[in-house]
Amino acid sequence: MGIDWEWMLGAEGADLQRAYEDSIPDNDYYYESDDYDDYEEDEEDEDEEGVIEEEIQQAEAEIEALSQRPIRSLTDEERESLGEHYTSPATSGYIRAVLKGEKNNFRGRDTHLTCEGENYPACDRLFHANSVKTSINFIRRMTLFSRKFGEERYLQTVQNSDVIDREFGVWNDIFFDNVDIPYKSGNNVSAYGPVMFVFKVDILKNAKVRMLKCNPWNRRDEDLKYSDIFFTSSDDIKEGIRSNEGATIDIMRVNFLGNFEHHTTVYDTEELSFGDNLEAIYIEKCINTPGRENELKTLIENTLVEMGIGGVPVVIRDNEPSREFIGYATDQDELWEFPNGDTEGETNC
Repeated sequence: MGIDWEWMLGAEGADLQRAYEDSIPDNDYYYESDDYDDYEEDEEDEDEEGVIEEEIQQAEAEIEALSQRPIRSLTDEERESLGEHYTSPATSGYIRAVLKGEKNNFRGRDTHLTCEGENYPACDRLFHANSVKTSINFIRRMTLFSRKFGEERYLQTVQNSDVIDREFGVWNDIFFDNVDIPYKSGNNVSAYGPVMFVFKVDILKNAKVRMLKCNPWNRRDEDLKYSDIFFTSSDDIKEGIRSNEGATIDIMRVNFLGNFEHHTTVYDTEELSFGDNLEAIYIEKCINTPGRENELKTLIENTLVEMGIGGVPVVIRDNEPSREFIGYATDQDELWEFPNGDTEGETNC
């Protein structure tokens, strides 16, 4: 507060009082104690913001350092830190947009010609192949589930890659192929089983999504870093698209998602609901027992009806499967083993 000139000098001092008060700047923190406190708080806020920014930069540096270490050398907590960081809403949203062809039409202009004259566009589709037993349990639960979840509840066929999935931190992820690999490869067989689910990309809505640069199983003998296995940002994905040397831009767009190594996973998720995103189910012809595919088609159709989604088309592939393919996830007979009707517990597999 200032001096009370009116009190000291009477009426004549009133004019002095007004002149004095008018001379004090609005931001004179020395004379106005409340404003001075606000000034101190502003300085404290700036200091706090500086500390927060420094902590963010330090955390990002630590994450970057972790991503450059062999993933097998990381603790579960360190892998979780990487997974949470690199499945941010921004990165997950960008991957979904790429898959749906919303980013410069990265899926390309390819068409996906299926069996019996059906024609589905390559854009906006994801694929998941599995054994008969696992697939029937998918339908009965109306979800896809992670390998970890399926093993704990005896819902799935064992695969050779299970150990590697644990080591590389994808044991509780849910995998998708970005293209129909059996069809595109010309083998007409999937390594993981004769049943192929076809989904809209919208099944990934709100999910924490990762895109792989490689299939860990195919490079299991290497000391891969997190950044060797996963794309870590939109810039990383753009670089992956540009890295197709010698290709025209259109071919690059096709090849990026057409690369069989570039799988998409839902990070650390036990179950993912079908919702209304299941578009079709393809069945391979059975090599060891010709005609068994017809029995499987009937079983799948009946199970779909039981679950209230009998309108989903079930199609037997019309192309003959390759008899020279040797990359199966387990024995063919195990991949074709039918369940005994239980969704959990005992099975025939």
